Order: sequence, then C-alpha cells, then structure tokens
Amino acid sequence: MVKAVRAEEKDEEQEKRTERAYRAGSLVQAHGKQAVVALAARGVGPHNAARIINKLREDEDAFYRDILSQERQYARTQSFWG
Repeated sequence: MVKAVRAEEKDEEQEKRTERAYRAGSLVQAHGKQAVVALAARGVGPHNAARIINKLREDEDAFYRDILSQERQYARTQSFWG
C-alpha cells in the first residue's frame, strides 16, 4: 500500500490502492475510533465502513452488530471476490 501511494508514476492497480488508502485515512480522520474498528473488520473496506458508521443507531451494540453482519456477508461471498 505504501509503495503504491509513494510511486511517482502509478499503474491502474496502484491508483486504486492509493485511492483506497486516502479514503480510509480520511474516514479515520473524520470518525476516529469508530472508523478504525470498522476498517479492522474482515471484508470491510472504506466504502462499507463509511456506510456502517453513518447509519443512525440507538446504541454502540448496534454498531458492532452491523460490523459482524458485514463480516458474515463477506464470509458468505468471499469466494466470488477472489
């Protein structure tokens, strides 16, 4: 990831990785611990983490349930991603 961000001339894959790194960084900067927790989950990238964080909920437990739900979704569909 670091190589992709620091590269002077980027190929398509490095562009994607750079964009993903900037999105994740911006999410952490804006939302702090919640973003770090969401991004640490398996199969949760910046896009899904933002969706999970921005969802209105009553308590913190619902936040963790949403993360677990996303991890389960990833586990069910990971064979399609690889």
